[in-house]
Amino acid sequence: MVLSNIKAGIFDHSGVLSDDRPPVYEANMILFDRYGLDRIAFEEWKRAAKASASDLLISFGAQAPKEQLDQEYAQTFQEVVSREIDPIKPTMYADAPEALDALRSRGLQLAIVSSHPKENLIRELTDYEIIKFFDEISGDPAPKTERLKEICSKFGILPQEAFFAEDTVYGLRSGHQAGTHCFALTTGYHSRERLESEGTAVAVVDSLTEILKHV
Repeated sequence: MVLSNIKAGIFDHSGVLSDDRPPVYEANMILFDRYGLDRIAFEEWKRAAKASASDLLISFGAQAPKEQLDQEYAQTFQEVVSREIDPIKPTMYADAPEALDALRSRGLQLAIVSSHPKENLIRELTDYEIIKFFDEISGDPAPKTERLKEICSKFGILPQEAFFAEDTVYGLRSGHQAGTHCFALTTGYHSRERLESEGTAVAVVDSLTEILKHV
């Protein structure tokens, strides 16, 4: 399917532009230790992934307010990626610059809506040298549905004139509820089977480059 009248592309960050699964997993497990929870293996953690780290911790029994857990996660993630001994850093998906440049050349406005703290997003995007492509960056643990609508409003477009690229069923649900067209990326936290079973994506794709065939 080729979408018509698309004026904006909105992207999740983690698992879509940036492969940060190793440091996110490490930060999660540090918090599991802190709250007396048994660590889980990487593959089990991917299957259990929720919309945010705080949601995952609470689902495993962490006894703390969600806002506190969000703050602790943000701090712990920063410690993991910047520590002097054995830092674990995220890496950009190789085709991101070319795909973003192609979308900009077609006249699309671009934005990010992510559950990660905005300061972390800005730092990574700057390190990756792709921050120049984005007109808006929304980083917040708050639900994405309303933030997607807000981005479209700022751009002066309707939600159906935008697409949202996501790698989890939770993000796809937010994009669908907001009224955007959704692309599901298999490069992140949820499997192709799980993404396809959600049934809300225009297409399930294996790379950012594949999105270019549909817009």
